[in-house]
Amino acid sequence: LVIAFASYATNLTGEATGGRTNIFVRDRTNGETTLVTRAAGGADGDSTRPRLSSDGRTVVFASAQRT
Repeated sequence: LVIAFASYATNLTGEATGGRTNIFVRDRTNGETTLVTRAAGGADGDSTRPRLSSDGRTVVFASAQRT
């Protein structure tokens, strides 16, 4: 079972989250959590409303641009 969720947490993966709300995917079968939202220069704005495809391989989300 794979789930996608938004979180402000900084301890879900070993990757920097930029102090913003990010999107993560959790594979409950193997216990792995993956940070989905990444930007070359770091997190720009908060990301929300994740949705997974029916096969769990693709995630889409909304992302705000920081001003």
